[in-house]
Parts: sequence; structure tokens; C-alpha cells
Amino acid sequence: MLLPIFFSFSCTEQSVQAKNASPTAQITSHEDGAEALEGYLTLVRGTVSDPDNDPLNLTALWYLGPDEVCRSTPDADGITSCEIAMDNTGTITLEVRDPQDAAGVDSVTFNVTPTEAPTAEIHLPVTETVLFSDAPVSLEATVSDAEDNPETLSVWWESSLDGLLPVEGTPDSVGLLSGSTYLSEGVHTLTVWAEDSTAKLGSASVSVQVGAPNQPPECSIISPTDNTSVLLGQQLAFEGLAEDPDGSNDSLLIEWYSDKDGLVGNSLPDSAGAIDFSTATLSNDTHTISMRAADAYGATCIANVVIMVSTPPSIELTSPLADTLFPANSPVLFTGMVSDGEDPPAQLAMQWTSDVDGEFSTQGPDSTGEISLSTSQLSMGAHLISATVTDSSNLYDTVTVPIRINTPPSEPSINLGPTPADTTNTLSCQASSSDPDGQTVSYTYQWYQGSIITSYVYSTLPSTATAKNQIWTCMVTPDDGLTQGPTASASITIQNSPPVITSTQISPGSSVNAMDTLSCVVNANDADAEALTSDFVWTSNGNTVGTDQSLDLANLNAQYGDTFTCTATVTDSDGATASNSATATVSNVPPSISTISLSPTSPDTNSLLTVAVVASDPEGDPITLAYQWRVNGVLQSVTGTELDGNQYFSKGDFIAITVTPSDPTQSGTPTSATTTILNSAPTSATVAITPNSPIEGQDDLICEIQSPASDADGDNIDYIITWEVDGVAYPFGDTASPWVGPVSTNWTDDTIPASDTIAGEQWTCTITPTDGTDDGISTTASAVIQLGLTGWYWNGAYWYTSPSVGWTCDQLCSSEGLTFDQAGSQHSGNQVGTHFWPSKNNGSNWVEVECSSTDNNTNWGANGGSPSGTWSHPACHVNCACQ
Repeated sequence: MLLPIFFSFSCTEQSVQAKNASPTAQITSHEDGAEALEGYLTLVRGTVSDPDNDPLNLTALWYLGPDEVCRSTPDADGITSCEIAMDNTGTITLEVRDPQDAAGVDSVTFNVTPTEAPTAEIHLPVTETVLFSDAPVSLEATVSDAEDNPETLSVWWESSLDGLLPVEGTPDSVGLLSGSTYLSEGVHTLTVWAEDSTAKLGSASVSVQVGAPNQPPECSIISPTDNTSVLLGQQLAFEGLAEDPDGSNDSLLIEWYSDKDGLVGNSLPDSAGAIDFSTATLSNDTHTISMRAADAYGATCIANVVIMVSTPPSIELTSPLADTLFPANSPVLFTGMVSDGEDPPAQLAMQWTSDVDGEFSTQGPDSTGEISLSTSQLSMGAHLISATVTDSSNLYDTVTVPIRINTPPSEPSINLGPTPADTTNTLSCQASSSDPDGQTVSYTYQWYQGSIITSYVYSTLPSTATAKNQIWTCMVTPDDGLTQGPTASASITIQNSPPVITSTQISPGSSVNAMDTLSCVVNANDADAEALTSDFVWTSNGNTVGTDQSLDLANLNAQYGDTFTCTATVTDSDGATASNSATATVSNVPPSISTISLSPTSPDTNSLLTVAVVASDPEGDPITLAYQWRVNGVLQSVTGTELDGNQYFSKGDFIAITVTPSDPTQSGTPTSATTTILNSAPTSATVAITPNSPIEGQDDLICEIQSPASDADGDNIDYIITWEVDGVAYPFGDTASPWVGPVSTNWTDDTIPASDTIAGEQWTCTITPTDGTDDGISTTASAVIQLGLTGWYWNGAYWYTSPSVGWTCDQLCSSEGLTFDQAGSQHSGNQVGTHFWPSKNNGSNWVEVECSSTDNNTNWGANGGSPSGTWSHPACHVNCACQ
């Protein structure tokens, strides 16, 4: 029940005297220890109030240390502010005064961080620079500040002699500023000043000396001298001297000009003023070449020299052509043209020389420049003829042409062979002569049999023309193309031709059976067409085993591997012989394969294919098996009995194994087996139901794939999902209200709507992976539907509120998989659920209440106080502690 609260008052009459109350001030924008930069404005704010006065009637004063910095009237809400540039004091005080001069104060102490002054660096001018009073001086510097951007700094230049300099401009974003000004003669200390927003100054200085007005340089051309002549296109070297009376010689800029061609080039003197320059570009003319020297301030000097550029005469021979060959003692005609850009042809001098005979003429051109000279004085042999034309400036041109005056070749030497020669040989007559002119010598051949001339006129005589005991002579005449040389000859006698064996064979062949009878067959001929006789010798392992044309191996007890050689010899009527051999070997019977098989018989991608082979050898020789694996016709590197699918094949591949048996002697017939790789079923997936503790009617159940299945063949994998509830197929077998049925979230039918679930049911999902050909192994996951109670943790236990009347704590905790903690459910001697403190208005005060499980009443007390009194609250259910 609600307890009424009564208040009583007693009043007596007395006089009341008004008393003025002091105003109050509070700095609201900062607290003690706030950070501030020295010299920078900091905005501080505060509030003031007065019980007796409106804020608009108050006065706010701000102090930095003892100094007043702001005075203002607060706004209608009592808010006041001030911008203060901090010094090292750092204490800000807000004072408020009312009309009666009563005051209130508040202070804040700042941590003031000292700021740095700007820095400066002068780049131009430098102390060593030569400066003149009549030339502008370049100024360049860089300024910076730790707090301010460079472009916000105030910058100016000052001279110790000229004072503040009229240089305009501000620093750029990196602090660079530049300009120029004139300085008076004398020693200046130049200072650049930079001031930041807190009025701190930084500077840099440089000392420079400014001299009297600039003097021009002095210059001269040393070489070449005036009126020097050069060829057009010839490299011409110049030497000069340029000196700067008040500057550095090597800083002068030198330019070379032609009055005909303009600017020719540039050069730089060394520190002594010496200048080197060369050019080959001057045009064909008389030039005045000017050397112009300029210092850095525009003062110049000029020196001149006259140069004459001309062209030499030219000569062209039109005949004879190079390497023309002339008969000995016959005239040689030289023709051509000469010309000169300055002299007429008649004034040009000519000289004709041979590298063999020396000068042979000085005949010059006619008035038109045409040359025509004929001479028969040249000696036999090769000559290099030079014709030189010279003009009045001693410029000349020379043309050369090689010619030859013929001499006949020498008598040839002859090499006739082969030696000895028979009627099977082609005779070769090789001649060699020398030619004094180095000309190519050709030869004419004539063959004689005995003393009779024949029709053979080439350097070779075919073997079909000769016969045994004939004498043949080769006559040779050399010719260099103009003259024949003396003839020479050589003779040879044809000897007997020995017989020739064209083939020797053993029948039935080179590989025979140990019981065969061998026959030696020889084919031979004789170039002299003589009758031949034949002899035979059979040997085995170096021993003679027969001399007849035939040999019976059965009588010799021949063994596998024995060799039998027949040497046949043929003889002509002169006793000349020829021999040849043939060999037969008792052969081996190779091994063979009777059975070959592959396992497993139905392989897939993960299979290890193994081949099994049964082989035999008639002689009982040891057998070696060679394996060749092919995948889709491609030979693999594996040479053993196994082929691993993880490395070498995939689904659908065609596998072939070929096995070749061999004994120590030879290989047998290869035998093969084949198979086709079948499909591999996918692996199983890892499955879970989300959430793992679903709430009845609240949570959808999703059958999720935590680890997907894999397929050894790389096939795309799909999943078949089915559900059971309490062991009954879903949605089949429903005997209660109709289910909504499964829906699809990630995979077909992978989700159970929350509306189909009831607390306590066990739901199981089954996922079966499939690659479209085969199914993989199914996996399952289960979850039990929960009540969805609201719980919290307090006093060492989990607490839950019953969803409806009638539940026991054992039932409540069990539904959450926990155990009821009866001992822990005590409070103030009563069995209670939890401290449950809702707000409740009892009619006069807000109170906090605690539910009790024993009397369904509510203990209550004033705010934050211990419970006192009770209040009926039938809606307060039992709360249970669970562990």
C-alpha cells in the first residue's frame, strides 16, 4: 500500500532585509594543464551568473597573469570569451563583477610551449662573388619557421651601407624568395630578416664587396694570321686571348662570327684567358672572322682576322678503265677533264707518273680543260698511273688508275696421273704456269696414243679410252688471254687392272641357325676382261674351319653367338688378286610376353596404376623388361611398373603401357595394355547448423558448409541437402499443422523457417556433394530448438525469468542445459530470483523495488536505500539462478 507523506510548517512574522549575493565565474573551455603555444592566440570561454542580476548587467574581465587583456559584457546566457596570446606566465583568470562591485573569479593554468624564431639562409650573393656598382645584384634566400608556413612570414633585406633595400616579393611554399637590387660601392653586410606571427625575428647575413663600375674585357686573335688560305671543308684551328680586368677570365663567353656565314660557334677561355676554337663549316669565300668576348655584365670586346676559303682543282679520267690490259708496245690513250674554281685550264700544271716507270709526261689540258695523252713507253707489267693537276694556290687534285701491259705466261709444268695407272683410272693432266702480269692463265689440251693424235682435248682422259700396255701423252699450251706461251708434254703407260669383288655374301644370311649349311657367294669383275679364278677360306674365332664354297654348321657343333667368316679371293691371268669377306652369326631367339594386365581394372584420378607381366625366354636367358607409359599418346618419364594418378593423369585420360622384353642379346616384341581413367567422386564437406542454439519461432535454421568438398578431377561440385526432425524426414511425415517447408539461402533447401520449429525438437541436416556423375560421402549436423529465455549473469550464476506461470526452476534451468542453483537463489533470507530494480512511483516518490519469490510481494525503499516496507506486485515472476 502507499504510505502518505505529510509536511507541516509554522510561520512567525519578522522583518526581512535583502542581502546582495556575489556573482560566480567558471572557465569552461579549458582545464588546468591545457596546452598552449607561446605567442599564439588561444580562445578561452566561460560562463558567469548572479542570483541578483541579469547576465547583461554583469562585467566580465579576463587576465593573463596580473594583466587585463579583455573586458566585455556577457551575453544573455552569461557566456563570455576572449582571445589571448600566451606568454610564459600561462595563468588565465576570469573575473565577473556585478553592479554592486561584488566579484567572482576562476583561473586556469596552461602549459605554455615556447615557440621558435624563424630561420633564414642566404644563397645569393656569396662572399666570393665579384659585384659592381653599375650592375644589379641577385638576392636569394630561404626562410622557415617551426610553427608558421613560410609564405606567411614577413621578410625584408637590409644593407649595412644602403639601409633597407627596395626588394619586393614573398617566400613561396618552401620558403624560397629571390630578387635583385643595385648596391653602392664598398663592403656591405647584407641581412635577410624573417618575422613570424608572434613577432619573433630570425635572420642570416653575408658580407660582400661591391666594386667600381665594370670594365670591358680585352681580346685578340693570335692565329691564324690575316689572309690565311684554307680548303673548303678543311678544319681550321683558331687561337685567341681574352682577359677581363675586373673579373674571372674563364667566365667570359666567347662567340665566333663570320661576316658571310654569321655565328660559327662558341668557346670558353681558360683561367689565363687562352682560347681554342676550330671549325670546318666556312663557306667558299673570303671571310672576316670576328671573336667577340662578353663578361657576365654585358661588356664586350672584338678581334678580327681575314680568312680565304677556296677549292682545289679537280681532275677526272674517262679512259682507260681500271685494270684495262694492253698488249706490250702498243699505245695507251689517256682522256679526261680538269677544272678549277679560280684558275683557267691553261694555267693549270699537270704531271703523269707510273709507280713502275716514274714520271713519263707533263702534258696538260687544252683551253677547255680536256685531256688527251697517248704513250707507248710503259714497260710490261702492272702499273698504277697517277695524274696530278695543280692550281696557282698550290692546291691540287690527283686521280689514279691501275692498268697492265701484257707479258706471255711461262712454259707449264705438268702433273700426269695417277701413277701407276690402269684401265680403271681416269687420267688427269694438271698444268701450272706463272704470268708476270698476274693474269689468269688458261690451257689447251691435246691427247696422243703413242704418236697418234686423238679427239680428246680436255684435261682428263676417261678410263674407257685406255687399255693395258698403251702409252698416252698429254700436250699443254698456256694462254693469258692475249698471248700463248710455250707448249709442254708428259706421257704415261697403262698397267694391268686387278680384279674387283663387287659383293661377298653368305647364304642364307648374316643371322643363321646352328644347323644351317652356309654357302659363300662372290661376285667379281676385271676391267681387262680376263677370266678369274675363285678360292674360299672359312674361319671362326680366328681358326680355319673350311676351304670349300659351302660349310655345314651341324658338323661343327655351332653355338649361339659363334661367328663364321668366309674370305673369297679372285685372281686374274697376271696373278693380280682381290679379296673380300662376309660374316654370319649364330643368332639368338628373343624372349616374349605371354600375359600383360593393369590394376585396378576401374581406375580413377587418385589410383596408382600397376602393370603385371609374365615373360619367358626359350634359351632360359635372364629377361629385362622395359616400360613405356603413355597418357593420351604422350610418352611419360616414368619407367617403372607404377603410374601415379596424382601426378600423371586425370579423368577421361587414355592410358597405355608398352612392355618390351630383352635378354642379354636382343629385345623381343613389345606388348601393350590400355585402360581409361574413370570419374572420381567428390570428398565430403564439413557441415554445421547456424545458429547452433536456435530459438523456437525466432531463428531460421541454415545448413552451412564450413569446409567445402573437393573433387580430384576439378569438376564443379553441387550439394543435395535433406532435413530430419526428431528422426522423421522433413517436410514428409508431418502429422501436426502443415510446415512452411524448406527455403534456399546459399544452396537449395538449406534453410528451415523459424515458424517450423518447436522447442525441444532435434533437427538434422544431411549434405551430399555430387560432381554430376558420382555422389560423395554425406555428412550431417544437428541442433536442438531452445526456448529462448532472457537471462543475465549476477552473483556467480546465470539468471532466467520464466516465460509463463507454472514453471519450476529445475525446468527452467534444464531447458538451457544448466542446473538449478537453489543455494545461490537466496537474498535477505528469502528465496528470490535476482535483484530486479524497476522504477515505481508510489504516489509521492520514485522508489526501487526487489521481487521476492516467497510472497510475490515487492520490497521497496527510497532511492538507493535499503528495502523498507512492502508493496504487492502480482506480476513479479520467479527468477532462477542456474549453473
